[in-house]
Amino acid sequence: MTEEVHARLRALLLLTSIIVLLISIGFRYTGDFESFYIAGTQFLKGLNPYNPELYHTYRSFGMSSLPPAIVLTCLPCLLPLHAAIPVWDIFCLLLWTASIYLWAELLWSRPIEMPMFARLCAVCLLAPLCWAFQTHQVTVAVFFFASLACWAAKRVRPGWAGIAVGLMLMKPHLTFLLAAALFLKTNRKSLFIIGVAAGLLLPYIPFMNTVRPVSDLRTWARTLSHQQTEVFYLDDQGLVSRMASFFPVVARRDAKASNGPGILIPISRGRFLAHIKTAFWIFGCSLWGWWGWSKYRHLSGSALYAGALAWGLLISPYSHFYDGVLLTPLVLVIFDKSRHISRNDDRLFPLFFSFNFMMGALVALASRFSFYLWPLMGWTSVAYCAFAASIYSCGFL
Repeated sequence: MTEEVHARLRALLLLTSIIVLLISIGFRYTGDFESFYIAGTQFLKGLNPYNPELYHTYRSFGMSSLPPAIVLTCLPCLLPLHAAIPVWDIFCLLLWTASIYLWAELLWSRPIEMPMFARLCAVCLLAPLCWAFQTHQVTVAVFFFASLACWAAKRVRPGWAGIAVGLMLMKPHLTFLLAAALFLKTNRKSLFIIGVAAGLLLPYIPFMNTVRPVSDLRTWARTLSHQQTEVFYLDDQGLVSRMASFFPVVARRDAKASNGPGILIPISRGRFLAHIKTAFWIFGCSLWGWWGWSKYRHLSGSALYAGALAWGLLISPYSHFYDGVLLTPLVLVIFDKSRHISRNDDRLFPLFFSFNFMMGALVALASRFSFYLWPLMGWTSVAYCAFAASIYSCGFL
């Protein structure tokens, strides 16, 4: 066989190994998908998916995800739970590989061959990705919509980019800055805005007195308010939350929530913490607008968009370890840049992946000793955010 055939076989083996790893990670663990399954089955039956009484055996605070997450996950809910989980994981795996391919085209502006694609998938095998598959989260789908939005914007298709932006805003606290960057970069803003409105509206149509009444959204709002003011998560990776974990506002807990990492705290303390986190998020967005955008808007779209996602993760008032999947584009950008830098100067990339390897081992341990590692998971995700911040501080881009 020729060397090209050998390279393709090695690439196929590597891709197969990655697929088997990601699918097997959460094979016996329901994770957050249990709440999506409860909501999805209720929604398919024409019942209120936000009824808090449904979640007393799993989440003491009810279902707080936006309607797009329920609509997105409802189709696997036609199956029994043990069958719905692998179906959802396979769907997420397809979205993840498609996202890698879209970013590869953005960076290299040409079709990517199999050996290179397999290598990029290996590079993007971040520890937060493994945690996302273990918890069966929707973050991978958000990452796909963000990637599709950037790809469509690069192809000068503002309508499709807007629709993808509307869908990715199911996690607005993480993707708002990318939406703003895409809006400022597009030349046909009216068409882009129409697309965003369509993407935002579509998942809410079933809750507009069609499948379900609007009153379901009021139930969701009450649950969200309860979560923001009475529940603190040990693995919340926002910098403000990590700092707050040292202080009595969080440390003096009243009761432990039934889902493990959530801790119930008095409403007064929760509101204070929520206000601080929101103010920090507004400050971070303002800082991006004043300094980040003015400094990096001359960059190619892919680097600017990757930075917007990373910065959104850094300042997010509410995110978890698995949301680190959104750092993937920045990792790809650094991977591209590092190929043009001498070995003596390129230290950030290998250091980051050494750290990532250790975090991967932590994910493996967390599957067995989950509750005891939640605080550590939260703190290590700050290191991922620090990686994103260091890119800007050292002017690597």
